Amino acid sequence: LLEQVVTSPHLSCSSEALSIRIASYCRCRPGAIDASSLQRLTNAELMPRVAPEESIFFLLLISEVEEDSDEDISLGGRQIHRTKERDGRKSENENAKNTLYNRCIKASGDIVTMAIVNYGSST
Repeated sequence: LLEQVVTSPHLSCSSEALSIRIASYCRCRPGAIDASSLQRLTNAELMPRVAPEESIFFLLLISEVEEDSDEDISLGGRQIHRTKERDGRKSENENAKNTLYNRCIKASGDIVTMAIVNYGSST
């Protein structure tokens, strides 16, 4: 049902707000989110940016679902991005820069910076 809502042309919210809602949905369903559903819910076209406060959660979730998955997915957590074996060599996924992993790494810098600034101002 959430996938239908997320892909609806009537959905009108920022990418960051959407990432907060999706993170909340995933938290309420531990173990029920697999790599395929996470990839569909967090597609870069639907959610090009991740809210900084949810970036660490998504990074943890990526590592959990990729560990349990045998699918060829492009969340990007394994070896920075998913690779395929070809002729004994590894080739990069062409969409590696738009993976959920990379979007979370970019957003997490903001949250880490905010945490350091807040810690510094409280001491």
